[in-house]
Amino acid sequence: MSVGTVAMSAQVTLSMPEVEALSARAARGVGYSWGHCEECGVASAWLAAHGFDWPSSLLSRLRGDAGAAIRPAPLKWLSGGPVCALRCGTAIVDFADLPEGLGAAGLEVGEVLDPALLVPFLAQAVRSADRTYDCLVDGVPWLRIQPDGLVFRLAPGEAAKARASLSLASTDRPSVAPCQPTATITISRSHYNDLNALALRMTVPATDASARGAGGLGSDND
Repeated sequence: MSVGTVAMSAQVTLSMPEVEALSARAARGVGYSWGHCEECGVASAWLAAHGFDWPSSLLSRLRGDAGAAIRPAPLKWLSGGPVCALRCGTAIVDFADLPEGLGAAGLEVGEVLDPALLVPFLAQAVRSADRTYDCLVDGVPWLRIQPDGLVFRLAPGEAAKARASLSLASTDRPSVAPCQPTATITISRSHYNDLNALALRMTVPATDASARGAGGLGSDND
């Protein structure tokens, strides 16, 4: 079923464009910039396609605080507290080829809110760096990310907050299979309703003032 014809069931099936649009609109509804909203939509679609629990992580992020400001620096990024995974992920991609980005010595990102949302950005940065990296959360190996796009989940990582770091991976092949893309995206009706409610915040109430601003009360005669 599509977003426009959602039946009253426990699950909602979405296409990739619908995942992207719903996520971007939900991010805009809570005040993210248009640029970060677009990145949020693309990241959510990537997570959905690779079997991650994207709606739980996204709702946690959009309902949480904005996070501290990020100060990229070589080897170790600085901040005044936990940072937003969406904003941090965008910065990781932006700095991927710079001294502040991924290098042979890796990168200590610091404490990240909803770190599962980092994964699509890490995959993009690793592809740019053309090296294989392990991502650790709270010191535990979580992901192995290869520049060919393969991502191996070494351990669960859907924490609300964790310290994230990246280091060059060993040559040993992981004992788990890589995340497999899927074309069918199904989420709970509860998650769908919650995301849609956030998305609706970006709409303008139909007040007399808004109607006047849109020309609704003016004459159509030229």
